[in-house]
Amino acid sequence: MKPIFTVELPRTYCSQCNGSPKTIRPNWTRERSGFSVYFEAFVILLMKAMPVKKVANLINEHDTTLWPILHHYVEEAREREDFSSVQHVGFDETSRRKGHEYVSIFMDLEKRKVISVTEGKDQHTLKGFKQDLMVHGGHPDNIKEFSIDMSPAFIKGVEEQFPNASLTFDKFHVMKMINEALDETRRKEQRSNPELKNSRYSWIKNESNLNPKQKETLLKLKDQDLKTAKAYQLKVAFQRFLGEGYL
Repeated sequence: MKPIFTVELPRTYCSQCNGSPKTIRPNWTRERSGFSVYFEAFVILLMKAMPVKKVANLINEHDTTLWPILHHYVEEAREREDFSSVQHVGFDETSRRKGHEYVSIFMDLEKRKVISVTEGKDQHTLKGFKQDLMVHGGHPDNIKEFSIDMSPAFIKGVEEQFPNASLTFDKFHVMKMINEALDETRRKEQRSNPELKNSRYSWIKNESNLNPKQKETLLKLKDQDLKTAKAYQLKVAFQRFLGEGYL
């Protein structure tokens, strides 16, 4: 059962408002909220750990009554944001639902904090971020660096909206491109060398993550005079350059 609070609120009459009655709003609830601020605080804590729909099922409420709570406190917190010190930004896109609907997420790399989310994944998202940055006290000229993937759209957006910022391509996407090139080399070479068939993961996975069969395949092929083996050695050399965590 849900607890329901019934309170008779004090009334007063305003002489400057044609004598209309005014009720005093209690400090334990927001106007037109329908919930106590303590309950809302509890709901927000749950929403940080699980989807809104799941929270609604857990507390026996409909999610349409909980979304306004989330929007209120997010908007309230956003109004207090200060981006004047933001200098290093990382961003990437992610799918927000089925049907290839994307949002781009921007992060202050120094504070390790998400600071902005815009719809889409093209160069126009940089324009949206620029506007949001300025609304919260930041300035495009303050941004020294963007860490991004190698998307031509993102590169173009940064160059147009933040001409003073340098570009850093993140390690994850660089390694992804190297692995794709390595596998492309393997697929072409396997036409003349059947031993390379079904060996994809032996080449692109880190050696420490290989299962016994994959490791056996790698040890058998990596020292042969193969273009794939040479591409693999280049990959390993680059991983050593990146550091121990990538080997």
